[in-house]
Amino acid sequence: MSKPAGGYRRWLAVGCSHGNLADPAAIKAVLKFKSAWKPHRTIHLGDFVDTAAFRTGARGTSDQAMSLKADIGQGLNFLRALEPTDVLLGNHEDRLWTAAVHYDAIRRELAERIVNDIRGTITKLKAQFIDHYDINRSWMELGDTKFIHGFPYSQNALREHAEHFGKCVIAHLHIAGIEPGKRSDHPVAYCVGTLANIPEMGYAKVRRATARWSHAFAYGEFREGECHVNLSHCEPGNALNWRLPL
Repeated sequence: MSKPAGGYRRWLAVGCSHGNLADPAAIKAVLKFKSAWKPHRTIHLGDFVDTAAFRTGARGTSDQAMSLKADIGQGLNFLRALEPTDVLLGNHEDRLWTAAVHYDAIRRELAERIVNDIRGTITKLKAQFIDHYDINRSWMELGDTKFIHGFPYSQNALREHAEHFGKCVIAHLHIAGIEPGKRSDHPVAYCVGTLANIPEMGYAKVRRATARWSHAFAYGEFREGECHVNLSHCEPGNALNWRLPL
């Protein structure tokens, strides 16, 4: 890979890999692309674990039986393989941070142990860790672009991100896309979709919106005051045939 001209540096962003629910073909495609693209900054936008067992309302459902060992183990193994320079907390990791101050000692102390494992792994990777999930401060920036896990979740959520944050790259919605905001400064939001095995996301199998979910990642170049964004999108069900730009 030749050195970018004009002082630009390369970046890669992924999100919503969801631990043991990650799609092996999508993970392989991202790692293959990273090897060729050789980004200076690699960002995981959050939800690198799924934590279904910690979901509010999980008690008495199949989510309560989901293996935390497999989920956390595979989620952290993907981070080790990806070798990110920056990691954001997603709403699925935030379940653990919330549970770590729970009144139930069993729930609290298990969550504390997992949080420490996550922190330890990210520390060993020497990555910057945005270890809070707060709509007013939980992002990082490259050039003129914010990188955020994501917050609103609605039909117009991607546009809402553009209007609230300005130009941004998010995960969270699982819907790969590009949407401008209705503002005079013309902000645009990009969503990197998901890297999860969508049919395995049991909680969403009865939602019509799940038909819009797909695999994707974002990449581009940045320098002071600028960040150029490209979205690589794979149609649902075609992860084995993902055509990469390199």
